[in-house]
Amino acid sequence: MLFRSIGCGSGGSSPSCRSIRPENQEFEIKSIFPNPSAGIFNVAMTGPKNLDVDLVFTDILGRNITSIFTVQKVSNHLYHIELNGGQERLFWMIVVSGNKTITKPIILQ
Repeated sequence: MLFRSIGCGSGGSSPSCRSIRPENQEFEIKSIFPNPSAGIFNVAMTGPKNLDVDLVFTDILGRNITSIFTVQKVSNHLYHIELNGGQERLFWMIVVSGNKTITKPIILQ
């Protein structure tokens, strides 16, 4: 599994993961806004009251670049994400909770 190979998984102990432990597996990404953006994004999700997820970011080749992002959990269903560097213009945001994985593109202007 991709997440285990880059140090992400059920333990969430790798510094390359911005880990917030899952308590429930059912969730959906409601919106990513603005997208495209100049480097600041918000991700709104739906799911259980205590929704917790792992957020991983990769470049288009699948290389883990999570370290250039700052992720702040604003509420149970809203995350504020800032790009701290890097040259790529397209990233993949991979959201994992339990056995469910959702991958979405993030585009920089």
